[in-house]
This record gives sequence, C-alpha cells and structure tokens, in this order.
Amino acid sequence: MYVKKWINTKHATLFRMNNKVLQSVFKDGSEMILNSESKKLTFVDLKGAQNTCSLDEARSGGNKELTKRFKYVEEVLKCIWNVQTETINTYRTLALDTRRKYSKLKKGKN
Repeated sequence: MYVKKWINTKHATLFRMNNKVLQSVFKDGSEMILNSESKKLTFVDLKGAQNTCSLDEARSGGNKELTKRFKYVEEVLKCIWNVQTETINTYRTLALDTRRKYSKLKKGKN
C-alpha cells in the first residue's frame, strides 16, 4: 500500500492510498480512516480510542467529534472534486475552441 495523492489543509492532511482508502490526520492528533469498499469509517480520538462505524452512522451525529470531522473531510473532498471538474471542463472548452479555429483555417485554405 502506498500514498497515491495527498493534500494539506488548515485542519488536516488527507492521504488517498492506492487501495482507495482515505486517511485524514487532523492537526489536533485525531485520525479518520474511510474505506470506500466496505463503506466503513474508523475514528481515533484524542485519547487514542477507536470507533468504527458505517458512513451513515458517521453522518447521523451520534459522536459529535466524529461527525464534525467527517463533515469537514466531505467538504474538502467536494471542493477538490469541483476544482478538478472545473479544470477538466476548461481544458475541454479550450480544446474545442482550438479545433474549431483550426477547422475554419483549414476550410479557408481550400
């Protein structure tokens, strides 16, 4: 297993592993590990106690610290996804514009 991507934010460092596990190490020392295949989350609090639950349970708010951090990680991931999507759309638009301009130039030469 190895780190495929990572991002450092104000409150945490997030690591995406090659097996699609996401680990978040928060600046206060707590950690969160999300497993996309099993849809499970493991939270290690400031005292070192581990709590494993489903993603739905994490959203429900039973453990306020876990829920707060889970929502933070979700927001970071949404922001990353939006930026990547916008970048991809920008490149697609540029590529289409370039093709159109090239087609016009090519037609003008014939």
